[in-house]
Amino acid sequence: GAAAASAYTNKLRTVSLSGAKTWNDWGTGISARLSPESCGIHLTLQRSTDGGSTWEAAARADGSKPSPAWSVGSDGVWTYAFVGLPESDQDGRGYTYRAVETDGSVPGFFSDKSASADGTAQDGRIANVATRLTFDKVGDGTTGSAGSLRGVRFVMSRDGREVATWERAEDGTVTSTVGGVDQAGVAAGYIVGLPAGVYTVHEAKTPAGYVAAADFTVTIGTDGSVLTSAGSVVASDDAAAVA
Repeated sequence: GAAAASAYTNKLRTVSLSGAKTWNDWGTGISARLSPESCGIHLTLQRSTDGGSTWEAAARADGSKPSPAWSVGSDGVWTYAFVGLPESDQDGRGYTYRAVETDGSVPGFFSDKSASADGTAQDGRIANVATRLTFDKVGDGTTGSAGSLRGVRFVMSRDGREVATWERAEDGTVTSTVGGVDQAGVAAGYIVGLPAGVYTVHEAKTPAGYVAAADFTVTIGTDGSVLTSAGSVVASDDAAAVA
């Protein structure tokens, strides 16, 4: 008689990668205004078959790129999840997965590279930190003052629009604003949360007896780095310092 047909069912074994998204906004509260749907955050899933020595972009069986599902708990903690990921390749080699955030995808924040060796989230947790910088104007001693000077104010602008200020009053009090909002607490005296880009800095108020610094630029990188057009954070009597 005719041989009976045999039926085989292949079942794809899958795994998931999930983790928490944490924020350090230096006490300004700006992270509380963000949402996964509108902040622009972009995570790329990568995979490895050699324990993490080499990585490639992860893809599903149909070739599509996995996208994370986001949720926000009542405590404000963000959680992401990549689900339905192949457990191994066709040769049976197990996959290790990691999520990598694109620096600068959330304006004013960068991935904290201290969270892991390469700023990724193989353990599932990704930390973001708001950009932060401050100013100073110091004397070099030639006019009798070798320390920070008082009665100075700097204004940062971008595309002709004022975005932040920094000031040290005559009594030594240091204040700062971002978008017209006073910076308070641990953020007082700092400029927090500016997106990556190039900004112009103008010394709007100069201590008596000193020369105003020439306008200069500050470049904030997508990795949170801060560079000045002067290329230095050390200043003389007629210059500014950025830190």
